[in-house]
Amino acid sequence: MPPEADLQLIKSNLDKLSAKEDLSVKNTHIELALQPMNKIMFTDSMGNQISPVLGSTLLWVFGGLAFIVILSACFNYTNLSVARSLRRTREVGVRKVIGAMRNHVVMQFIVEAVIISFCALLIAMLVFFLLRPHFLSIEPDMQKMFTLQISPAMLLYFVLFALLVGIAAGLFPSLFFANIRAIEVLKSSPSFSSIKKINGRKVLTVIQYCISIILVSASIGVYRQYQHYINFDLGFSTENILNISLQSNKAELLRKELEELPEVKSISQSVLVTSVGNYWGTYIKYHGSPNDSSSVSFNGVDENYIPLHGHKLLAGRNFLYKPDSAKESEVIVNQAVLKRFNIGGQNPDKALGDVVRVNNTDMTIVGVLKDFQYGRSNDKTAREIIFRQMPARANWLNVKLQSNDLFATHAKIEAVWKKIDPVHPFEGRFYSQQIEEAFAGLRATVKLAGFLAFLAICIASLGLLGMVVFTTEIRLKEMSIRKVLGASEGKLMYLLGKGFIVLLLISTCISMPVIILFFEKVVFPNTANHAPLNVGEMLLGIFAILVLALTMISSQILKVAKANPAVVLKTE
Repeated sequence: MPPEADLQLIKSNLDKLSAKEDLSVKNTHIELALQPMNKIMFTDSMGNQISPVLGSTLLWVFGGLAFIVILSACFNYTNLSVARSLRRTREVGVRKVIGAMRNHVVMQFIVEAVIISFCALLIAMLVFFLLRPHFLSIEPDMQKMFTLQISPAMLLYFVLFALLVGIAAGLFPSLFFANIRAIEVLKSSPSFSSIKKINGRKVLTVIQYCISIILVSASIGVYRQYQHYINFDLGFSTENILNISLQSNKAELLRKELEELPEVKSISQSVLVTSVGNYWGTYIKYHGSPNDSSSVSFNGVDENYIPLHGHKLLAGRNFLYKPDSAKESEVIVNQAVLKRFNIGGQNPDKALGDVVRVNNTDMTIVGVLKDFQYGRSNDKTAREIIFRQMPARANWLNVKLQSNDLFATHAKIEAVWKKIDPVHPFEGRFYSQQIEEAFAGLRATVKLAGFLAFLAICIASLGLLGMVVFTTEIRLKEMSIRKVLGASEGKLMYLLGKGFIVLLLISTCISMPVIILFFEKVVFPNTANHAPLNVGEMLLGIFAILVLALTMISSQILKVAKANPAVVLKTE
């Protein structure tokens, strides 16, 4: 559009055009809209887009998770700061006695927090440069969508963000210590009665571990779906099939060369590779419903395609050999086509010999296939599918191999390709590889979610560590007195640790129903052919988190339980 274009006027004309075309086709609604070029990547996929699409939903989800991780880190820094600074109260008291004002104390702790934040920024930048190539290699389209280059403006944003995080994280400790009364601090040991009630920190710990458990459980659940989809029964065989892109070369030349290889069992030709996200469509009309037509998915194949892939014919026969110049007159349909038009009363045997009009050409039904997965295995859309005999338009050669060393056979085929076409690089991939590539986005999501889960667990563990350190510091004298009175180390560990164990159990009880409802109510209704939710696998992930947390708790509590009460009571 030119800079001076009136977008409202253009949109008004598009609306008029849509209204006009709506009248020409019954039961159809056409809607046209404008979309800025720079917003294509951040909108949901509309099909046949001109560039890779990230989608607004995924962006908001990962942005929200990143915000939660950062917010949790700020709160945890606050907890650790308070726990670490319990022994600095006398220092603050002395500073106030020699003339330090309240704002001096506040500024001291905020500056410390900001310095730590900037140190974290330097470490984060180093980690960023180390992880950037690995992040971009997670999924091929990543490199088309992101460059992850640091510009001066972005660096300034990071610096300002680090400053803001430092101020926010250091504000609470600074205000707490600024309100300490110097006389009470210097007269006796601080009791910290004002901060012994740590209900807020308990809630924060529960929330953090809920997030960690949800992220880990979701990662396990999504990974299970990924494994289910790449191993899904598509309704035909993909084993040991190498699909070779012809790249405008004549199929017959390459076919003759490949047939000389002993490892090649059979060869077929096809317009596209099904079940990996390719969709070709055409229109079909049935004489029994002359006013009704439907869009169907199709693949153009030769007479070897159906037996090579092991498609099941419910009735009729396969295509017979015809020269490339022969007129197309036969079609093989799946059960969904019979159901859509009620051909032969949906009986495969009765449908044979009937005629359908495909792309303005009358074709005779010679075979009926059992329904199979035309699109990706998570495709929710029901597909009416037809096979057309059109080897002259083939884009792919499907090679069935029988070899004990598929990689060596792949190298032989590549050598044959270079002899036929020394210009274009060989593009041949096994069917299983193409199916995995079709779910590369889901695999990338699992990796990113797993990485965020790892960060969330680390941050939640640091928060729990801060709370454990805080609790053990303020209860050190109590535990020493109990030990003098005869309490065993095991009893002391139970008294100190039972509260944290309860918090972890509460986190588990809250997060498990949330993640189950998320999959059952949000993910599964919008996903076809999904695997059932395996709660056992999720519980294993949760068990690993709890073991890690309990190990960390025990290491800190054990120090208190083993402390010499004589030394503690002499100094406290």
